[in-house]
Amino acid sequence: MGSRQVLRDFSDADVARVRALADDAEAATGIVPLGDDAWTGMHSLAGRDRGVFDDSGGAYAHLARHHEDEWSIELVARPGATADLDALLAEALGVVAADGGGHVTYWVHGTEADPDADRRASAAGFVAERDLLQMRVPLPPADPPRWPEGTTVRTFRIGEDEAAWVSVNNRAFAGHPEQGAWTVEMLEAREQEDWFDPEGFVLAFDGASDGGQLAGF
Repeated sequence: MGSRQVLRDFSDADVARVRALADDAEAATGIVPLGDDAWTGMHSLAGRDRGVFDDSGGAYAHLARHHEDEWSIELVARPGATADLDALLAEALGVVAADGGGHVTYWVHGTEADPDADRRASAAGFVAERDLLQMRVPLPPADPPRWPEGTTVRTFRIGEDEAAWVSVNNRAFAGHPEQGAWTVEMLEAREQEDWFDPEGFVLAFDGASDGGQLAGF
């Protein structure tokens, strides 16, 4: 069994260790083991997320704290790792409990990379709650988009649209564990990520795009 380290603040060296481990896992399986919430939580939202690193065993658990009592856990292991992933998951749940507890989602990014994941989840007390589906379409679309009459569309403006987007997002996803209670701070943290591109963030307004009411995105 590897020695485990609980991370409550993430140094650059900690992030580099996790990145190297995640890159090794992705190279071996073709599956991205950690979502963007994990990377954002390690730096842009520092102090909120937690991690458990099994250094000698070659595995890591990331605990993303979406809201006060809403968490998600992701596990990543280097190919051929000797870590006890059941024990790593149990320790991660113990960290959540020590930080006040709450509803916890254990994300499994494809059982092809971790065929034991379903058994591990059941043994830890998790029940199947939802599946995340990826919906895809080739671009550009064969037909141009058709907007309702009176709708105008433009791309996101940093420093101007955050509050309106958060309001519409939280109404659209009311009750959703991760998506339903965003703050402007959370959106601004994503704006600092390398992958963020306001030109790919499209807003639709009832009426004029300047002065109209945000209707969707």
